[in-house]
Amino acid sequence: MDSSDNLFNAISSLEKYITTEGYRGYDPYDGLMSPLFRLPVLRSSKTIRLYSQQIIKRLPFNARPLLFIKKGLNPVTLGLCAQGYTYLLKSGAEGKQFSAEYLESRIRSLIELLADNSSKGFSGYCWGYEFDWEAKYASNPAYTPTVVATGIITNGLFEYYRYSKDENVLRILESAAEFVTKDLRKNYEDNLFCYSYSPFDNQKVFEASRAGVLCERRRPFNRRSG
Repeated sequence: MDSSDNLFNAISSLEKYITTEGYRGYDPYDGLMSPLFRLPVLRSSKTIRLYSQQIIKRLPFNARPLLFIKKGLNPVTLGLCAQGYTYLLKSGAEGKQFSAEYLESRIRSLIELLADNSSKGFSGYCWGYEFDWEAKYASNPAYTPTVVATGIITNGLFEYYRYSKDENVLRILESAAEFVTKDLRKNYEDNLFCYSYSPFDNQKVFEASRAGVLCERRRPFNRRSG
């Protein structure tokens, strides 16, 4: 057995685990999914919520089952898996562990899940995490769309579009660009601006700004580009 066989065996075992779990799992920042944080004091105190989230994240053991935290379906996971399946298609892995039909069907099902789990009420497709979380300068309810989550997901979808030229995926990508350019806040300084992390804060996110400028320059997408 050569090294590529070992690699694809490991990928196959990982893929089996992920699909058996239904793409669900724990996240380092999912501590506020505990029903305890629905209690009045725990629900309203930013300090308690922020420190509790960090403690749960940093404990040397997984306390989530004790806190009744269930495994969540994170849209970012779906986007990364779609990207991974695309890489397997490109690599010729269907000749080793997976059929092309299987990989395509998995990607299509992930795209459907991503469409279903998109945050609603915005100018285009966008995604956030499935749990509430506290940051130093913001409180974000579950599914608050962020440029980071949306960017990771669209990166995965773009890889599949480059491979398949699927028009439905292209429409999702164009729609997500509308979210970035229309819903994110712009913090101006002279003739420059910086995009926010989400539509509801004024944090300056430099990587988001670079991605957003590319969206503005390339919209609508060049359908002939690879």
